[in-house]
Parts: sequence; structure tokens; C-alpha cells
Amino acid sequence: MKPRTSPLGIELKEQRDKQGLSLKQLANMINRNRGYLSQIELGNKTPGTRILEEIAGALEIPRNVLLRHINLLKMDFTRPAIHEERRDALAGLTPREVEVVLNYIDYLKYKRETEALRKFSENRS
Repeated sequence: MKPRTSPLGIELKEQRDKQGLSLKQLANMINRNRGYLSQIELGNKTPGTRILEEIAGALEIPRNVLLRHINLLKMDFTRPAIHEERRDALAGLTPREVEVVLNYIDYLKYKRETEALRKFSENRS
């Protein structure tokens, strides 16, 4: 068996095991093929955002637990300046630390949106 090298695959397997679900059970919950989920866990496939959201919903976990792996994969670390800083900042972090950073970013976005909505509703009054 090929060793798991994908952080997404490792995370998915850990979350599935926590729920006590087999690949087949999870696949049935999201109307997907068991083989496809197996390929994700093995790191051979990278699913889209929608599928990860479906999986997170079935596992009853916050979607960013899985989506953070896709976001990190999509970062263009080949561009200079800000991307180099991102790469360097994330390079030494554990998966849990990356999750905390991304959760904090989500919080900051939520806070900004909430503040913008508050200001908008005050201006309408």
C-alpha cells in the first residue's frame, strides 16, 4: 500500500476514524464512490471545494478543517514578495498550528464583515 503523503488525506482519514465510519459509509453519505474517497485519502486525488464541503458536512466538522488543505495547495508560492512571506510563515507550522492561523483569519474576516454590516445599518437609520 502506498504511504499517505497528503495532509488532506491524513486529515480526512483521522476525521473519518473519529466518527467510526468506513470509506463506504462516508461515500454513501455524500453519494460518491468509495474508490474516489480512497484516492483522496491516499493523496492521489485533490477534490474540489464543493466535495470537501460535502465531506465536512457528513463528518459534522467545520469545513475549514478540510478546506485549509486546499487553500494551502492553491497558494502560488512561486511568486515573490508576499507569497514568499506566506511560505516562510507557514513552513515550520504543524497542521494544527496552520488550522489555528486559518481559523483566526476566518475570525478577522467575520469581524470585518460584521463591522461593515453594523455601519451599513447605522447609515440606513
